[in-house]
Amino acid sequence: MQGHGGYATAILAADRKRWTLEDKLSNAFDKFASQTEAARLRDLERVRQQALRNREWEEAMAAARVQYVDQTRTEWMSDQLARWRNARDLREFVAVTRKVGNLNEAELSWLESVTDRADKIDPSIQLAAPPDPPEPTPEDLRPFMKGFNPYGPSQW
Repeated sequence: MQGHGGYATAILAADRKRWTLEDKLSNAFDKFASQTEAARLRDLERVRQQALRNREWEEAMAAARVQYVDQTRTEWMSDQLARWRNARDLREFVAVTRKVGNLNEAELSWLESVTDRADKIDPSIQLAAPPDPPEPTPEDLRPFMKGFNPYGPSQW
């Protein structure tokens, strides 16, 4: 087909013997609807996956906090036990040294200071409940996160 100035112009859309313009438009709209639906389903799946990741992260954070508290209390108890053993060893040392006898005033005074030290560090003299653990930082929780990032679910 000749256009203005002798140039050929392409026909953008016209009926043909094999198909009609309505058929082509219908196919185009069907394809557009199909692609739109596929995009909507991908978006829904992405939202579902993000919600699942958020839920798993929140569960990991809750479990990590419990483990952090347990570890903090275990460390506190280990420290209490070490202090008690140290105090017991100091008292045993004082008892054995006194049995040797022939101690002068300076040595007896020093042994008394060792006994005082044992009394100060012995947790069984003033039994105390474990303190509340400090609020954990994300780095405190990292060892318990089982692959999750403690800074957030989207921080993989």
